[in-house]
Amino acid sequence: MRYVVAEHDTRRLILPQFPFNIFYCVGTNEIVVVAIAHQKRKPGYWTKCVEIG
Repeated sequence: MRYVVAEHDTRRLILPQFPFNIFYCVGTNEIVVVAIAHQKRKPGYWTKCVEIG
């Protein structure tokens, strides 16, 4: 895998030209985008979108 694990088994892609991160999960046959989050606003708000457990 190219990108590091962030929280709740998601991975984070940092967009170098824009102030956004893309958080996603990798499954066996799919990639699910969990959130596109601004780097400076409300850090961690997206974790509510992830099913825990």
